[in-house]
Amino acid sequence: MTFVNTSYLFGLFAIAIPIVIHLFDLQKPKKIIFNNVALLKSITQQTSSARKVKEWLILLSRILAIIFLIFALAQPNFKGSTTANTDRKYQIFVDNSPSMQVQNLLNESLKNIDKWTQKANKQTKFRYIDQNFLPKDNVIRNATQLKDRLSETAIVGKNRFFSEINKKFYANNLAQKNNNITNLFFSDFQKSYTLDVNKIGADTTNETILIAMANKTVSNVYIDSVWTENIFVRESEKNKLFVALKNTYNTKTVKLKFKINNIQTGLVSATIDTKSTSLVSFNFELTNSKPASCELIIENDEVTFDNKYYFVLYPTPKVKVLNITNSQDSYTKQVYTSEKTFEIIENKQGLISQSDMKKSNFIVVDGFDKLKQNELETLKDYVAKGKQVLAFPSENATENTLISSGAYFGWQNIKYLNQTPSNESKLFMAFPDVSNPFFKNIFEKTNRQADMPFIKPIFQINEKSNILLKSTDNEAFVCYKKIGNGLLYLCNTPLYQNNTNLMRHAIFVPFMYKMALTSIKNSPSLSYSIDSKWIKIPYILTNNDKPISFVKDNTSYIVQPTQNNENLQFELPPNVPGAGIYSLILSDSLTIPLALNIPKNESILEYYSKQELQSVFKNYKNIKIQDFEEIDTNNSVIINQNNDLEIWKYCLLISLLFLLIEIALIRYFK
Repeated sequence: MTFVNTSYLFGLFAIAIPIVIHLFDLQKPKKIIFNNVALLKSITQQTSSARKVKEWLILLSRILAIIFLIFALAQPNFKGSTTANTDRKYQIFVDNSPSMQVQNLLNESLKNIDKWTQKANKQTKFRYIDQNFLPKDNVIRNATQLKDRLSETAIVGKNRFFSEINKKFYANNLAQKNNNITNLFFSDFQKSYTLDVNKIGADTTNETILIAMANKTVSNVYIDSVWTENIFVRESEKNKLFVALKNTYNTKTVKLKFKINNIQTGLVSATIDTKSTSLVSFNFELTNSKPASCELIIENDEVTFDNKYYFVLYPTPKVKVLNITNSQDSYTKQVYTSEKTFEIIENKQGLISQSDMKKSNFIVVDGFDKLKQNELETLKDYVAKGKQVLAFPSENATENTLISSGAYFGWQNIKYLNQTPSNESKLFMAFPDVSNPFFKNIFEKTNRQADMPFIKPIFQINEKSNILLKSTDNEAFVCYKKIGNGLLYLCNTPLYQNNTNLMRHAIFVPFMYKMALTSIKNSPSLSYSIDSKWIKIPYILTNNDKPISFVKDNTSYIVQPTQNNENLQFELPPNVPGAGIYSLILSDSLTIPLALNIPKNESILEYYSKQELQSVFKNYKNIKIQDFEEIDTNNSVIINQNNDLEIWKYCLLISLLFLLIEIALIRYFK
């Protein structure tokens, strides 16, 4: 027999108290006067004998009550057999990603871990890990401490790969220099996440048990993506929001609610077939020029953890276009003046303002061969810093100026075409390659038989890879070159009516708009995923060393920003509470709303079965697979089960029993 709290055994000295009371009975004898003393001797003998028996029984009851009370406090155990080494440790990983809310899987995992660990030996130790990888979880806990830690577990937005968790376990093993460890994984094992067996990590020796908490596919409708019909989102202008709804399993009909700044804007009903996508739309209009916090809510769906999708509509900022030309009425000026999204700034060749270059988003050079060397040098410097430039030659460009100007930007292979404009030398522009991301959302329909503009290039570029537009004979018409952090686009045909009719063709306006819009960096993405490691927004910090705040409700995180050219980036805090609209406080006067959503993979509720997991890990002898039903039935996950007989409860009951005996003796024993 052993005692858990041996220090309480010193309390056995307390049995001296009733003994002292017994030996020094301070009761004074009462004087009783009898008128007949004939029978006094026999009565005295009977009373004295009975009293001695009673007092000894009371003394014994008190001593035994104290002894068993002390034993109860010391918690005696009779050693039984154990099923494993009592020095064994367990590393427990609990998947607390959003999908574990389905069928209450997270709570079921925590409840059963608590039940199993309470049956473990007193010497058994645990290390707990969840998706957060918190520093405080690097410690070893006993069963009681583990119970407290389990109560703190909450859903987080990320889901780590199996190999990453396994490597974390192995790193902890090395830190403790102890290989007598069993690893336990509690997860739903979604098929939307690869198990990356080839990167399983170094811990291939310690026993590992995977507990599959779910094995039946659950039908779910979730929001895949959102976008606006008009890329220009402006105050008091009608626009349309498109929403792609995906269904993972059986056909479903759901309602979708759209809110802007907590005000309902629309409600639609949609039926989505099995494993398909349905497109719905909402008309909307922004009432002011501030970013609008938006929310899409799915109703009538059994799965609720991903029914809300957050995003922010940022009004399109003015795009500042610097037009460098000597023409009084250039075509580029006309195309950007007609759309109020653009702000046109004009400079003449030879009189270029560096201030205008710096504040512009996009630069158009009509006649790059007319620029002076210092202007070419300044232009190249701004491109390297991240600017986007589109350059056209002048109508009367010479061979020397073209070749020297092109070579300055790294085009050494320019070939001058010595010809006069004539109908015989006409070429036609080929239909754009719609697979190029640049042309995304430009064409509603693809008609390769459409009439395309004619072109009469004045020089040839031997470029085969970085081509944006080309002629029907497969020669480059508009090509591009990355210089530093910026892009330089070069066209080999002047914007002159004898050289091309591109300016009057339907493709010209959307092409020039897209060229300018791709240069702006003033709006963050509509939303970001919680599992993103870095958040990047177009903003230039004035003080890179000053931390900024990332806030939601009453929770604030301090993040350290870094500047990457014209983009500010910061690492997303690992324990953000979940999806929603957050505020990035850059200064006392500037706050940018950012939307975070759970990863799309979380919404695909298709799971690996026990048999599939066994097939995946068949080459790893140390890995065992069990599903939740098996574990719940036999509790076999706790190898180090406690078989000691704990008798402190019985000791307490016996102590109370002797107290009752003492009371009965005093009251009823005559």
